[in-house]
Amino acid sequence: MNALATAEPWDLVAVAYVADALPYFETFSREALRLAALPTRARVADIAAGPGTLSLLAATGGATVSAIDLSPNMVAEFRARVAAAGLDAAVDVRVGDGQQLPFESGVFDAAFSMFGLMFFPDRAAGLREMKRVLKPGGRAVVSSWIPFEGPFGVLCGPSP
Repeated sequence: MNALATAEPWDLVAVAYVADALPYFETFSREALRLAALPTRARVADIAAGPGTLSLLAATGGATVSAIDLSPNMVAEFRARVAAAGLDAAVDVRVGDGQQLPFESGVFDAAFSMFGLMFFPDRAAGLREMKRVLKPGGRAVVSSWIPFEGPFGVLCGPSP
């Protein structure tokens, strides 16, 4: 199993992760929200939410967000950001597994995983769970980067 599919490495970097990654995550989160074209007062699921960048942007825009991440320390940092922004009523943050969401079926207008689902040991389970919690016609947006192998990574699939 990939070590990044466990809580421990994320717990170790939670505090610095927000400071270092926030500018990048905001760019991608804003684009994901634009692509999802959320309805007014949308219900949003943020899966493998990390520092909660997308959740905070969505809640500031009027959405109600249910977020989950496997790292207790990352969730603690996220909750502190929610409180500092005065968004406690709009954002519910939980520790949990994105492959087994603790949410009801068919209740969210949109589900997001910003650079999280790629670390799941069972990505298909994560995608099935995202689909399960969406309302009919709801949108799922997943951001990822290509798997990194070797010193430079692979930019395209294998040749036929």
